[in-house]
Amino acid sequence: MTRSPATHPTICTPTPLGVEIRRIRHEQGISQRRLAKLAGVDRASLRRFEEGQSRGNLQLVEAVADALGYELELMFRGFAGGIALHPLPPDPPER
Repeated sequence: MTRSPATHPTICTPTPLGVEIRRIRHEQGISQRRLAKLAGVDRASLRRFEEGQSRGNLQLVEAVADALGYELELMFRGFAGGIALHPLPPDPPER
């Protein structure tokens, strides 16, 4: 009897949220100093968060998400699912 090779599910490792924030910041052409100022957070805290030296805190993540134009829920959904984050499309105009 011949056995077929076992099919293993693909394991999706989440991207650390700080790394994803750095990617988005670069994509938007915003310096770390500018993002820290826009978010009202300490630049050193943002740097440690982006480099994975700190997990940050809810206030930091919320402020940075808002400054980048992302909803906090979307940030966490992307982080938990290991998917790239993309901003939500704008709401359609009301008629």
